[in-house]
Amino acid sequence: MMLSWTAFNEWLPKRAILLIVYIYFIIKIALYIFLKKSDMVVSITSLIIVILCFISFFWSELPNMTLTSSLYLLVESLIMMYMANEYKLKHILKLFFTAGYLIAIFSFAAAILAPSLGIDNLKHIGAWEGIFTHKNNLAGVMVFYILIGSFLISIVQKSKWKMFIIFISLFQVILIVLSQSTTSFLLLILTYLLLLVILIFKLIKNYYLKMALSVYLALFVLSSAMASLYYLPILFGYFGKDTSFTGRDLIWEAGLSLIDQRWLTGYGYMGTLGDSSFRSKLLSYINFEVGTLHSGYLESLAYIGYLGCFLIVIGLIVFIIRSIRQLNSNKIITFLPITFLLYSFVINTQESAFIGSEFGLIWGFYVLLHTILILKKTNEV
Repeated sequence: MMLSWTAFNEWLPKRAILLIVYIYFIIKIALYIFLKKSDMVVSITSLIIVILCFISFFWSELPNMTLTSSLYLLVESLIMMYMANEYKLKHILKLFFTAGYLIAIFSFAAAILAPSLGIDNLKHIGAWEGIFTHKNNLAGVMVFYILIGSFLISIVQKSKWKMFIIFISLFQVILIVLSQSTTSFLLLILTYLLLLVILIFKLIKNYYLKMALSVYLALFVLSSAMASLYYLPILFGYFGKDTSFTGRDLIWEAGLSLIDQRWLTGYGYMGTLGDSSFRSKLLSYINFEVGTLHSGYLESLAYIGYLGCFLIVIGLIVFIIRSIRQLNSNKIITFLPITFLLYSFVINTQESAFIGSEFGLIWGFYVLLHTILILKKTNEV
């Protein structure tokens, strides 16, 4: 998890390290199946997406990249399914939280001790990147781990651990501020607003009052969305921002025009990178260097087309239905899947995050939660 989205890809042989970790877990999974003599429960909808990524090898312009990335995607998915089967949710969240505060500490150390690496001195002058290659990656990951800590604090018993989680979360908030990432700061606010709504729902016992509050909340969100269409451009104009928060409209426009040319199947999983015709056409259209489309939605469409995204939507619908069925107002932890899904929806508007290979954090946690929901373990902490 520490390798996910970090600059270790530049400093260390990331794939070699991942290969060792993956081999270890493959052995663990094999022992789990043979020694326990029981089948491992898996997320079928997630595996279907992985299989389609493998199949896209046949039309990818970068078949070696597609095959290798699909293999990484398969193994990381199996690891998350194994963890969901083998461990309690509380133990899994502790593991994620540990990874989160180690990343935060190392990012702070990188910025203080090696500012040429930990702070952006080229494009976003003074913005903290930590052990990441971009300020938005640092901030987006910190929001994720703050989310983990917020739910972990609801299930740990000892006060000293609760205080430690709060301290680490505040430390991660400071890193978000120092990163100067507008998108992640708004994502953090949205996440905490949702958590506040969850707490209010937990306190209200009357069913009809909950229903009324839900209706008013839905009307408020709808009216706010409509008002934002007029007022947000004006507000952001004062801060030199546009309504995409990042000025990536040109990238998205070019990406959509290229996706339309191969809308059904896409260009193959990870087939839009390197020396692909997709990337060369994209760069010629926008006239500046860019690594991705900076949108998880557009990246998914470019990789596996509308066919693959239709399958993703089916998986998300199943995920949402299972999440709602297991909601328990007496246990905040049961709201974790829905809250994570909101986080994922928002961050994918700006970053290429959803179907991530080489241990993509968003995809890995999605598969983990989906398997937990199948096992109905959100109430078992």
